[in-house]
Parts: sequence; C-alpha cells; structure tokens
Amino acid sequence: MNVNRRPAEFIVGLRYDDLATSTRVWVRTALMDMLGTCLAGTTTPAAGIARRFAELTGAAGPAHVLGTETTLAEPAAAFANAVAASALDYDDGHYNGGAGHPGSPIVPAALAVAERAGASGRQLATAIVAGYEVGVRAGNILFPRRPDDVYHMTGTMGTIGAAAAAASVLGLDAERAHNALALAWAHAPMASVPGKVSMIAQFGPMVKESIGWASLTGVAAAQLAADGFTAAVTPFDLEGADSDFVRSLGSTFVCEESYFKPYAACRYTHAALDAVREIVAREGLTPDGIKRVRVGAVQRAVTLASTHPVSLEQAQYSFPFTIACLLLEGDAGPAQIAAPRLSDERLLELATRVEVYEHPRAHAEYPAHYSAVGEILTTDGRRFEQFQREARGDRERPMSEHDLQAKFRKNLEFVGGDADNLLQAIEHLMDGPVADLVAATPLTSRVGAR
Repeated sequence: MNVNRRPAEFIVGLRYDDLATSTRVWVRTALMDMLGTCLAGTTTPAAGIARRFAELTGAAGPAHVLGTETTLAEPAAAFANAVAASALDYDDGHYNGGAGHPGSPIVPAALAVAERAGASGRQLATAIVAGYEVGVRAGNILFPRRPDDVYHMTGTMGTIGAAAAAASVLGLDAERAHNALALAWAHAPMASVPGKVSMIAQFGPMVKESIGWASLTGVAAAQLAADGFTAAVTPFDLEGADSDFVRSLGSTFVCEESYFKPYAACRYTHAALDAVREIVAREGLTPDGIKRVRVGAVQRAVTLASTHPVSLEQAQYSFPFTIACLLLEGDAGPAQIAAPRLSDERLLELATRVEVYEHPRAHAEYPAHYSAVGEILTTDGRRFEQFQREARGDRERPMSEHDLQAKFRKNLEFVGGDADNLLQAIEHLMDGPVADLVAATPLTSRVGAR
C-alpha cells in the first residue's frame, strides 16, 4: 500500500542550520521551561513513584533521571522524567496539536536518547523541533471530533512526537524513521475516561494523559525501528491529514504556536485565573471583601469544581482551589498548589466561595482558546465582570522572556537549585554537547516527596 512518508523524510532532512532564528529562540525557551518544570515536578508523590518504578524495571544505562544521581536505560529515564515534567500541570501545550502537551513527553525522550548518543546541543534542539512538528500534527489529525469521544490526545500525539525526536537523535534513515512513527502509533497509549472528559480530575489524576508512557513508548519505538522492527501506517495516512495545518509540515514551524503556562494548574483554569487577578488588582480587592467568585467556562471544564480536593492532582484540576490560592497568596504556582495546602482551612474556606458554570461566550471560543468569564461579587454589593478570551502564554498574549525566566527561577528556587548555572548551560547549549547541560542540572533537595 502507498503510505505517506513525508513526516519521516522531514525528520531525516531537518538540520539545525536550516531553522529560522525565531525557531532557534523558541527551542531554547521551550527547553528552559521544560527543565524547570520537570525539576520542580520531582518533588511530587507521582514523580517519586515513577522514579522508583523506573529503577525497579529499567536496566542500568546512561540517561539521567533529572534531579537525581540515578542513570537508567533510555526508556525508563524518559518515563520518570516525563512524569515529573507533567506532575505539576505546569508543562506547555498546543491547542491545534490535539489540545495536548507536547513538551513533557517529547523533551525527556529526546534528552534520554541524546545522552546515549553523545549528541550535541544542536542535535538535541533539532530533535525537539522535529518531535513537536510531527507530534502536534498527528494530534491535530486524531483530535476528538464528536461529543461522545472521551479521550485525551497527549498520550497518542506525545508518543508519535517522542518517536520522531528519538529517531532524529539516532540519525535513522527515512525507512526506519517511518517505522518508528508507525510503531509509535501502533503502541501509543490513549487516556480515556468514563462519561465526560473533565471527569479525569476525579478518576485519573496521576495518569496525566498517559504522558509517562508516551515518552517511554516513543523511545522504544525508535529503538525498535533502528534495529529493524517494522510497522505499516501512521496517522498521516488517515482522513484529516490533508488539512492545511498538517500539510504545512516543513514550511511552517507550528512549534512556535505552543503556549507556556504561568500557573501550575489545568489550562482550563488559566483564563479565569487571569480574569480574577486583573479584577482584584484593578479594584484593590482583598479576600475578606469578596463574597463570591463566579466562573463561566467551557462545557468540558464545568466539573472542575472541587472545593476540597483530596490530592495534589485534583487541586490542579479545580477552579475553586486554584482561584483561592491566587486570592490568598497572589499566585498559583508549585508553592501554592502543593500537597500540604490541601488542609489549609483559610484556603478551603475561600474555595467554597467559587462557583463554576457553563458560559456560551466562553464555549464559543473552544477549542482555539480556553476562554472564561470571571465575575466577583463583593461584600459591600459591588459586582465586577471580565471576559478573558486568551490566557497568558497564548500566542496572542505571550509570556515575555522575563516572565519565563522568572518562572524558571521560581521552579529552581522551589527545589533549591542553582538557576544561573543551568541558564548559562542552556544559553551555550548550541556550542557544546548535551552532557554539559546534564552536568549543570542540579540535584533537587526534595525528590519524590510522599
């Protein structure tokens, strides 16, 4: 049968020297964001469990579990790092890429294989770009098209993107690169949930859209293909692969359309958090002066309404809890949305003042934006409302380089790491080996807190 080999040919033909300046800047930024997010994520119970599982099941090897001195075979290290990268819900995303999170499965896969290969920083950067470009387009093809489709795309698109990145680092030829993508799709996990998609907040919190498995499976697919394992078709042979977005592979670098996250919480909550933050700042409100907060959200997000979350993950998927963190402490980062805060009575009382409902104006923007309407009612009878179409970090409202570095420093401070040393290594990555970057990555002081 005739199969579409353009994605494989793109992977094989991509060179760092051919990347536009904007793409080179983007990949350094994406790597910085992912490393900081992953290191902060090592403190979570999920990351600790994943690391212990990786040590139990993975052979010794050259790939580091970030934040630790542990080195494992590439698939196991990729699994542990991908879980840590997604554990805080602080990782990047792509609306057109199946509403998935490409960075958390793709970057750990590329990094693990790069350590084995002794790759250069330029090879790593090129592989990350290849992974995003192929992965997000696969996600676009496979994105749920019907109301009854109840699954998350990251596990699937992330596996394909991770395989693309690993194939790039390994220098596979077009035939083997195609087999890597086909194997990735054949074995890719898909995080599904009963009833409504947003019920994952209640029923599958640590799964995080199968991101850990996606990274592991993508690495394995590329390694199997390198050794001659074959497969047939990829998502690029399906209906939907002829869209302008998908067909732009090689001519438009859609990795630059990824969003970065200023809050350690589900992206559905971000526009609402921005709206509340701006109302509070503009009107000079304090928690004691707020009677009620109402959030108008997209239909798929209205069940993210737990006022007393029982786990860190459920807190990340809660409008009331994240908004309460913002009102009480002015931020919703890893220090605020943290397991010890789940029993904070002041925080939980504030969360009970937050109501979530479906709003048609927000829903009309979906899935291009996760918009929200924020409304605050004060104790003295005033009412303030703001519609937030884009969340901070969206392409139309990007986080500045200063904002992203501040986030990185906050993450490194959270784990007691040297931000300046790692930033310098990222800045000079394109002039040296990946080993220099790994050597500059600090050990974290609170790995795998239970």
